[in-house]
Amino acid sequence: MRRQTPHFEGRNIHCPLFYNKDPNHFIPGRVENSVAILDTGEVNGIQADSTFAVYAYDTLTSSNIRIGTFTVGRVHQTQTEGSFLPSPDIATATVLPPHFYAKQVPQEVAALYFEDDEAASLWRQLAPGERLGLNEVTTEADADLRLSRSLSNRNELVFDWAKENQFTQILGTRIPGSILFSEPGRLLYTLRTFAHFKYHLWRNTELEMAPDDLEVELRRLEGGWKRKPGPHNLFNDDSIGIGQNGQSDPLCLLVQNHTDFPLYLYIFYFGSNLRIGEHCILIPLSRLPSLTIPISL
Repeated sequence: MRRQTPHFEGRNIHCPLFYNKDPNHFIPGRVENSVAILDTGEVNGIQADSTFAVYAYDTLTSSNIRIGTFTVGRVHQTQTEGSFLPSPDIATATVLPPHFYAKQVPQEVAALYFEDDEAASLWRQLAPGERLGLNEVTTEADADLRLSRSLSNRNELVFDWAKENQFTQILGTRIPGSILFSEPGRLLYTLRTFAHFKYHLWRNTELEMAPDDLEVELRRLEGGWKRKPGPHNLFNDDSIGIGQNGQSDPLCLLVQNHTDFPLYLYIFYFGSNLRIGEHCILIPLSRLPSLTIPISL
């Protein structure tokens, strides 16, 4: 039996499997009978639309450049067969070596525009395998995120939304928080967090339900020691002031399920500092009265 390739070793030994993946992990691959094979498959969440960047080595160095793309053909339980397409920016024709390495191209991507040459230089010091899915653009109009030097502290790198969204309309373009130019290790983490945040912010559900199948209202809890929902549905407002002065507002959800089956309601909320919170709620059947669920944002 073929030896399994560990997904987590050493400092990642107790990480939840398939959840907190090591970003430095390379997937080994090989060529058998002219077919490219990766040692990853259905159990790892690989799907027909997955794509992989191919490298000749398994090291995160500037010399280990991407030599091409692995496109999925057939997905098996623990292996994936596919085809290899050489990178067009490599001067000489590239043949897939008998043994190679791959990193899955993330769905969470971001286009970056650098207003500061030193910030761009800091970014380019990262290995190509680390920058996968994070792409530098030359015009701000094509960017999701703008990086520049702080006007108040020239040692700080600050971040701004490059495209208008629900945050910029109310809070402006600046994303709270900054990093020092002396902390290059935090740059990649911040950019990955932004890509993760942006991906889920505009992600739509595929669930098809009638508008009146589920009623959800957000209200403030009012009163003294025995609080009850206020009369106003905050979801009807264009913007809601929540958590003023560092305090968590007492809020609740009023939920009514009008379907013939119980539902799990996932509610995600997004903070201007790139924080994503969530609540998971089991909603009983419609024969029960509306459910009042206290929450804290």
